[in-house]
Amino acid sequence: MDLLHAAFQHSPDILVIMQVDDKGTTFRYTEANEQFEIATGLQRSQLIGKTPHDLFTPDEARRLLNEYQRCLQTQNTVEFDQVISVPAGERDWNIRVAPLRSHPGYFLISARDITWSRDLVQQLDAISDYLPGFVYQLCYQPPDHWEFTFVGRTVTQMFGISVEDVRNDAGLLLDRIHPDDHDWVLSSSIEAGDSLLPWHAQFRMQHTNGTTLWVEARDLPQRLSDGTITWTGYVNDITARHKLEEEVKHLALHDPLTGLANRWCFLDRLDTALSQTRLRGRSLALFYIDLDHFKPVNDQYGHAVGDELLKQVSRRISHFLRTTDLAGRIGGDEFMVYLLEDTQPEKCMDIATRLCEALQNPFQLGPYQANISASIGIALYPEHGVDVHSLSHAADKAMYQAKNGGRSKAVMAQSTRFNQENQSAA
Repeated sequence: MDLLHAAFQHSPDILVIMQVDDKGTTFRYTEANEQFEIATGLQRSQLIGKTPHDLFTPDEARRLLNEYQRCLQTQNTVEFDQVISVPAGERDWNIRVAPLRSHPGYFLISARDITWSRDLVQQLDAISDYLPGFVYQLCYQPPDHWEFTFVGRTVTQMFGISVEDVRNDAGLLLDRIHPDDHDWVLSSSIEAGDSLLPWHAQFRMQHTNGTTLWVEARDLPQRLSDGTITWTGYVNDITARHKLEEEVKHLALHDPLTGLANRWCFLDRLDTALSQTRLRGRSLALFYIDLDHFKPVNDQYGHAVGDELLKQVSRRISHFLRTTDLAGRIGGDEFMVYLLEDTQPEKCMDIATRLCEALQNPFQLGPYQANISASIGIALYPEHGVDVHSLSHAADKAMYQAKNGGRSKAVMAQSTRFNQENQSAA
């Protein structure tokens, strides 16, 4: 017993024995260790025999009694954090209350001063206010328990969720991850935790008001002695940057006037489509479209009207496209389209003929009306070419045959010895 008494007295935590009366309504403190006097500035004689209302403010006492009653009713240990004012000052305490089962009606209270932790959180909050996004520390315990032990105040501004709510329920923030990104983001985090490698990802999250944000997250995982994995890092809102990157990417791949794929993008996509078509043993059709009588319109009404005409032409071409087709502006008044479906010669001729008819209809260009037409050359893979160069050459040649044959028509390429040899080689 002397050893137990020594352990009680010299514990680095505050230890207090408390007793409840037979009615279960009045709680009195009956003993305390030396650390109680050191940490609080109170004498043990000021504690023993007293109730919470004798020592603390009404609000502090009310909160303590609620927790004491919870421990009494459940006969289980309860743990909570509470700010309590003592002669040593206002302090943050982590408090545990456990029933002494060998002595019914008695409880052991242990308390640890965690004010330093609160101060550290306040310092981190102050620092994080000057950082983009928010800082966080996230813990994971298999199989599916997540907890934020720290999260910066900016989380409220970014997602409309309070820090307290996130601390109480990590799912409130993790479930803000876009449904299409949620699973891979969490699984990649766990993989990084298993390997203890730095983690970096860009993904979408949703504000409580429904707005979708692009965010960038970076963190470093660590494994604690109990197996818990913690990630310390930050999340930054990159919505504006992502939008700019997408715009730059779009400009790099699309014609700025018509919005269609530019020459480089179209030929690159055509090369990819030919490779996939070759692997699947399917066919592909390529249209080479050149506008008839475009130059006179451009010369007579000016480049602004000519540009508007090209925009309207691109919209009429796009009207014929399906999700598997692609159109591109190759340069000037020249366009290309490839088809991955309905590539039989008669169907291709039907589509091209209807496209010619659509482009023959008058174009209203502000106060002006323009009448043009189009000559279309059609080449099929593998009949007329087996790669980008040979197929586009065959379509270009057929387009000139359409022009020389009276314009405003579509012409199918003819198989040549060169085409047949390449087809055989393929």
